[in-house]
Amino acid sequence: MAAKHEVTSLAEYKQELLARSEVYRQTLVLQGKELQNSLSWVPRTVGVAKSAAPFMALGLPLFGLLLFKRKKVVAPVSPRGKQAARKKGVLAMVLGGIELYNRFKPLLNAFAQHRGRNGAVPQRSRTAAHPVR
Repeated sequence: MAAKHEVTSLAEYKQELLARSEVYRQTLVLQGKELQNSLSWVPRTVGVAKSAAPFMALGLPLFGLLLFKRKKVVAPVSPRGKQAARKKGVLAMVLGGIELYNRFKPLLNAFAQHRGRNGAVPQRSRTAAHPVR
């Protein structure tokens, strides 16, 4: 008689475990949907930030120049009483141009890559090294 009672209690225990696991599964599905709903704004925000980053890279230094005024430097007075004119040599201008180019090169590359992802770059053709099978 004890064996029959033991079998029924095991069957009841199994049914209880099945019911509990079903409740846990439904709870997990609901929590997953809730998490998905609460994080639905993230991809859109990241996309906006990625598209605005190049403009911010250009605009923030200009904004800083407008916000913070530099102090005017008075040109030194020559012994003859005239102010010395500031002249840049050709080498200084070339080096300044190279520095400016190096600063904007990553930005230009980013724009070019973005254009390439949007389909502006033609597709590569197959060569004899890679025959079509």
